[in-house]
Amino acid sequence: MFANRSIVIMIRFNTVVGAVAEGDSYLGRPRLVCNVWKLVAAGEHLLMAAPRRVGKTSFMRDVEREPEPGFHPVYLIVESARDEKDLFRKLYAKAIEMVSTKVELTRKLGALWKRLSVEVTTDGLKLTAADADSYNDLLILLKGLPAKEHFVFLVDEFSQAVENIRKIHGAEAAVGLLHKMRELRQDPDVVKRVSFVFAGSVGLEQIVGKLNASHAINDVLAFDMPPFTPKEAHALLERILDGSGADMPMPVREHLLEKLVWLIPFFIQVVMNEVEEILNEEEGTTVTKKLVDHAFTKALAKRNYYDHWHQRLSILFDTLERRYAKEVLNLCSAGKPVAMDKVHDIGTTKHKLPDTYMDIVRSLIHDGYLVRDGDARALRFASPLLMRWWAQTIAP
Repeated sequence: MFANRSIVIMIRFNTVVGAVAEGDSYLGRPRLVCNVWKLVAAGEHLLMAAPRRVGKTSFMRDVEREPEPGFHPVYLIVESARDEKDLFRKLYAKAIEMVSTKVELTRKLGALWKRLSVEVTTDGLKLTAADADSYNDLLILLKGLPAKEHFVFLVDEFSQAVENIRKIHGAEAAVGLLHKMRELRQDPDVVKRVSFVFAGSVGLEQIVGKLNASHAINDVLAFDMPPFTPKEAHALLERILDGSGADMPMPVREHLLEKLVWLIPFFIQVVMNEVEEILNEEEGTTVTKKLVDHAFTKALAKRNYYDHWHQRLSILFDTLERRYAKEVLNLCSAGKPVAMDKVHDIGTTKHKLPDTYMDIVRSLIHDGYLVRDGDARALRFASPLLMRWWAQTIAP
């Protein structure tokens, strides 16, 4: 039936744009992983300080896969937590899940299960009471761990959980959670056995600052996760091209990275996704500078690549703050750095935000919209690609 159908050869790049990059699609950052474990071994709790789309989640999963001896990392995402009880239930359930995978550890803690809402079965450990005091049970479990067993909670989107609680239950409830988490970290019996590594696409420091609760995380060390170096960016391009049959000469690769400026995995993947599509449309195998330029233009037309940056303003800011943030972004999208004096003036005079305008600016920088230009006296978009999309789609 299909004997006469033409054979179509398609170029296939190893790109991942929407999903979390893992396995062969993920470019490891072993030096950063080693630094995490060095700090955790020294007793530090960490906060991943990085803009959106830098690859925090992929990195945390990599940390989970590469534990140091004696450490038990466990990754969980708490973005959906709507109250304190829900968040601690997630932490407790994940701790139980981790223990249940360690047969010897489960046996050592045998006497402890009688004090907790946990049943030991042939399939592992199971929670038996949905309405149990998860915080208290978690505390009992962590204190009961053997001294040489060290849990590391890799808590993704913790800042979003705090923000959820603030919006639903008020600032007092959010601050209460922050203090309770601090008490957990500071407990002398827990600190010997447990470390926390937090990350999130919403800046935790900005959230606690707005809550006047910065002291609640002053025991957590900021861990910088920068964009790729040129060497790492080239390694990612090599990973993307591997086995595809496409030829992308080094000058063309340099051209692509020079146009991107801000070397984060997401934008490299986005442009290479478009390069693949063009090659297949043209039935070609060689990537040229002209083709790369065409890929940038095509990428600008796909709103799904960028829409979350616009929508996120509604999550980060209230109505008045959002108006100010959008005006700053609109000004920066014109292509020239915007002086901090002007940023100050429109924040304090036009938008009447003298006490909070710099918090908004810092949030825009943390979330990867903007960077300080040159001598730090001006702001510009971090990504020229995002800047061009914002200028043609959002700015008036």
